[in-house]
Amino acid sequence: MEKKTTKTLIQRVEDEDILDTDLQSIQVGHEPRPRQRAVKKKSVLEEEISNP
Repeated sequence: MEKKTTKTLIQRVEDEDILDTDLQSIQVGHEPRPRQRAVKKKSVLEEEISNP
């Protein structure tokens, strides 16, 4: 169950990455979130997978 949760979190982060890119490209009244935040979150998750 723990692994499944981790996988879902990664998928959510990847979705956020796509969202951030779209917002930066079109910028229709939405303030794009800093990409750094999504990247930072992703590396933390990858660390957790490397060290179960």
